[in-house]
Parts: sequence; C-alpha cells; structure tokens
Amino acid sequence: MTGTSKVSLTEYIIDPQNQREGWHTLTIGDSGRIVHCRPTESVGVPNYCVVPAGVDMHSHVVSEGIHAARVVSGDGLVPALRDLPALYHRIGYTTVVDAAVSPEEVGLVRQWIAALPTLNVGFLVVAGDHPTVTEPIRRRSVAGVRDALRELLAASGAWGIKVVNPSAAGRTPLANLHDPGPLGVSPAEHIRLLAEAIDQMNIAHPMHIHGLDLGIPGNIATTMAMLQAIEGIPVHLAHAQFHVYREVDGRIRSGAEELADWVNTHPEVSLDLGQVIFGPTVTVSADLYLQARLRATHGGRWGVWRGSSGGIAAVPYRYRRANLTNAIQWAVGLELALLVSNPWQVFISVDHPNGGSFRSYPAIIQWLTSAESRLAVVEQLPKKVQQILDLPHMTREYTDREIVVSSSAGPARRLGLVSNGHLGEAAEADAAAYALYNGHVDWSQPQWVIKNGQRVWTANEP
Repeated sequence: MTGTSKVSLTEYIIDPQNQREGWHTLTIGDSGRIVHCRPTESVGVPNYCVVPAGVDMHSHVVSEGIHAARVVSGDGLVPALRDLPALYHRIGYTTVVDAAVSPEEVGLVRQWIAALPTLNVGFLVVAGDHPTVTEPIRRRSVAGVRDALRELLAASGAWGIKVVNPSAAGRTPLANLHDPGPLGVSPAEHIRLLAEAIDQMNIAHPMHIHGLDLGIPGNIATTMAMLQAIEGIPVHLAHAQFHVYREVDGRIRSGAEELADWVNTHPEVSLDLGQVIFGPTVTVSADLYLQARLRATHGGRWGVWRGSSGGIAAVPYRYRRANLTNAIQWAVGLELALLVSNPWQVFISVDHPNGGSFRSYPAIIQWLTSAESRLAVVEQLPKKVQQILDLPHMTREYTDREIVVSSSAGPARRLGLVSNGHLGEAAEADAAAYALYNGHVDWSQPQWVIKNGQRVWTANEP
C-alpha cells in the first residue's frame, strides 16, 4: 500500500452500500481508487474486519469559528489545524464536513483545507440569511431564493447549504412559528421557502438546518412544527439532540421519542446526533442568541466575530454528570440513535466541539453497541436523574453493520459523496481495519487506515 502499482488485499469486509459482507479481494489502482471488489473463498477465521473509513458529516474544523474557539478556550481543548488528520485517522475517519462556513471566509477556508492532504474536507455554506437570499424571501419567491442560493453554492464550492436559526431576530423563544418575523414572513414560511428552493436545485444534500430554539426546554414543539411546515420536502436536521427537549413542571425532559416517530415515518428526513460528552469543551455557533444565553448563564470569556450574513460566537462550557440538563442531554442523543429504526437516517456526530470532541466517537459507538456500557454511565448519574430517563430501559444494540452505516455509508450517501462510504468499484480506497473478537468488531481503535490506498495510520506506531 505504498507504491504506485496495483495492490490486491484479501480481507473480511463489511460494506453495507454494496450489500457485501465476508471475504473479498480488493484491488486498488495507482489512482488510489478501488478497481475491483470481488468475493473470494474463506481463508480462515478473520482476525480483523475492513470497513469504509468514517465520514463525519457535521463538525467544525476549518471555519473562522473554530479558530475563534481555539483562542477562547486557551487550553488545548480544540486541536490545532495541523493535528486534525492524525486525530481523525486514529479513530478510523478520512472525511469530515465543516458545517458552517460563511460566504466571506470561503477563500481562507480553501487554503486551510489544502493544508490537510490526507483528510477529505468539505464544507457547507451558511446562506439562509445571506442578503442576496433574504430579498427574495421577503417577496416569497421560491425561484428567486433558488437562484440566489445556486450562485452562492457555485461561488463557494460547498457541498451543501446550511441554514441557521432562520427569522430568529427579535423572536421570543418557543413563540409560534407562524408569527411574523423580521423579514415580513414567519419562520415557518422562511424555512419552507428555503427547503423548496434547495429541493429545486437538484443537489445531493438537502437543506441542512440548525433550527430554532436550540437548547431550550420545550423546543420539541418548535422542531415538530418546523417539520410539519416542510413535510414531504427532504431535510437534514443538524445536531438533533439539542432540539428535542420536553418541559415537565418547569424541568427539561427528553423528547426523543416524538422526533424518532416522525423520522421513522418520513424517509425524506435525516439527522445527526450532536451527542453530548461529559467534560470541558467550547461551543461555537452562528446562533448568536443561543451563545449569548450560554455566556449569560455561565459567565467567563467569550468571543464574537460578525460578518455580513451574521456572525460566530465561541463560549467555553463544561458538561457535568451531576447537572440535570447535561445528564438529560447525554441520554437524549443515544435515545435518538436507538429509537430511529433505520440507521441510514441517523448519523453519529458530536457537532465538534459543541457537544464534545470528535475523538469521542469510539465511546459513542461503544454505548450504541452495548447496553451494558451505557448503563454503566447511567449508574454514575444522580439517582433523581436515573429515575426520569428512558435510556436504561432501551435494550437495542447496534450491529457492526449498523455502525458502518451510521458512521460512514449513511452520511456519505446523504452528502452525495459517490466515491466515499463504500468499498465498491471506483470508490476512493479509504478504509479502516478493526480487530475482531468473538465475531464482533472492536471499534475502540483501528489497526490501520488507508487514504486513497496509502496507509496514513497504523496502530502502535508514533
């Protein structure tokens, strides 16, 4: 896997996109793509399993916001740009999407991406409230919105369009989505116009939305009202965990079941988790109202960077097991993953660094594949929290195939990355090998990772 000639590997593979599982011979051409993937006779009990390398479809790694987060955190919580490839390879990933790049910073972001040759980096352009888009929104012109978004997408080279907190200016949290907004249209109309326009663009990835009322108890009602307003139109819900809270007697509770029921009956909807990880992190978002609330609640330093289409704010934060809200948040992400029946609709993410570090993906996989493992965390939570969680009663455990779907094949398909997330002919030879124990994959660390057929990480090497 180091030269320019063809290389053949006989491996036990799991490749859900092509419905392959078992012994196969992979032939990798000098272009770094797979030439053939053909079944072969068993060569004994496999010691490890080769899968498509991971695809992180919602992270923040190259935008100005993440650089702001490094400055504000000041303690190494956010990895340096140069360290990103090795850290992602160490967990079996070769593709990542920065989910919030403003049109103004695209040129600089492209330079940063070019500095990461062993990591396949794409981005979503934040465009829902760009000045060229808001004018046709005022006129309720789907065609005008579509044309403005098409120009922004073409100029940026983004993989899709991100919408953040549409029509939120001056809006009271948990207000009716059909009340008039600052553009003269309601948030429901604003979202519908954007969803229809993006759908008409015939691009692979649908509207990728950071909805309204993030992090507020009771916001499941807002999320469901939004979905009802755009029913039938494809949509991807960003960091969904932060948008599915009920409120009972003034306290936060999980609303995961209500959203999962909707997703299970609406195949046009997908989501990534935004799983919370206990410990220190720093939040970074174009949702300035959310960030202002966090800073007001927790104090400390923060930073705000403004541009013509909004801005970015970074606020240090710590998720604590003893905190009722944080404990509910941790459970909600896992509940969503376990309640959504089709793994092709729900993808692993932490919304790095907002929910925690992407380096925690092996831990999330452990919780999804082992009820015993997640119960061990539940038992560390306060008793009063344990009593109100649904998670301890959920017995579903992800199969290894479902993990490959949720961490690689599913996000690649949803993003329209035809050369990633699978091991079929013409795919980029991006793969990771994991040890097998008693017929199950050990997802804690890959044995090796290849990018375009070249080895970029090996276990137990510096």
